[in-house]
Amino acid sequence: MTLVKIIIMIMAIETGGEIDKNNAVGDGGKAIGCLQIHPITVDEANRILDRQEFTLADRRSKAQSFRIASTVLSWRIRRYRLRYGRDPSQYDVMCSWQSGSIFKRATRSYREKVNRQLGPADVDSDGRAIACLR
Repeated sequence: MTLVKIIIMIMAIETGGEIDKNNAVGDGGKAIGCLQIHPITVDEANRILDRQEFTLADRRSKAQSFRIASTVLSWRIRRYRLRYGRDPSQYDVMCSWQSGSIFKRATRSYREKVNRQLGPADVDSDGRAIACLR
């Protein structure tokens, strides 16, 4: 599974039922857009790039939201590879969107949403993704 497909599945989890996904607002107004991006995630993407590439307004743009997510998730994947010498599972990458870290566990409700997105063919009996990034 590619990172683009993972980001599309995260978008389905975050705003799948919204008519206007780019203007979706959640978490009491803190999370904005199709990927429900918080200000701290914009800050994280800018820190990773070591420049002010993204603004809070970018959360309302699907293209910019994808770029923010790609920047953050790619960095998390690299950190995982450095620590463990292998790719993280798609489950871990998707859960990191909610938890804020590839090494921190997402909430039970978010993990269940991730499992529903992955489907039974991609999840083992313990509810963990069996396929890794390709």
